[in-house]
Amino acid sequence: MRHDEEADVPLIPGKSGAAQIADSYDGLLSKIGVTFKLLIIVVCSGIGLLSDTLEIMSISFAKDDISKQLKLSRQEESTLAGVLFAGMLLGGLVWGRAADIYGRRRILLISLSMNGSCAALSALSTTFWMFLLARFFSGIGVGGSLPIIFSYVSEWVPRRLKGGIISAVATCWMVGAILAAALAWAVLPYPLQHT
Repeated sequence: MRHDEEADVPLIPGKSGAAQIADSYDGLLSKIGVTFKLLIIVVCSGIGLLSDTLEIMSISFAKDDISKQLKLSRQEESTLAGVLFAGMLLGGLVWGRAADIYGRRRILLISLSMNGSCAALSALSTTFWMFLLARFFSGIGVGGSLPIIFSYVSEWVPRRLKGGIISAVATCWMVGAILAAALAWAVLPYPLQHT
C-alpha cells in the first residue's frame, strides 16, 4: 500500500496530500467563521504585540535618564542599545522551535511572561550589569513573542480573512509606538525651551 493511500483525506489528482489537508482545514475554519474565541485570540495577541512595542520603544525615550541614574559611559550606553536586539535574535531562534514542539499558545504565554517579568526587573535595576542582563532576557522574551503572535493568529483565521486580521494585529505595533511616545512625553521631564 502506498503512503498516499493510507491518508484519511481522499486524494485529488494533481494535488498533494498536504495541500488537500490545508484546504480541508481552511474549509472548516470558513464554516466556523468568526467566533468569540477568535476575537479573544486576536485581541489578546494585539495586546501582547502592543506590550512588546512598549518594551522596545520605551528605552529609546528613557535612555538619557537611565544613563544619568546609573552613571553610564558612552560605551555602556551603546551596549544597552544593542543587548535587547541580541536577546531578540536568540529568542527568535529558541522560541520558534519550542513553539513547534510544545505548542504556540504555551510558548507565547511563556515568552510574554518572560518579557514582562524581565522588564519589571530592569525597572528595579540599580547597576549597569543588572540592567543589562534584565534587558537581554527581556529581549529573549520579545524575540519569541513577535513571530509566534502572527503564526498563532494565522492558525485560527480562515484564508479569506487572514490578510485583514493579521493587519489588524500588526496595527497594534504602531499603537504601542504611539503610546510609548505619549507616555514619554507625559512622564519624562523635558525642558519647555532649548538653550
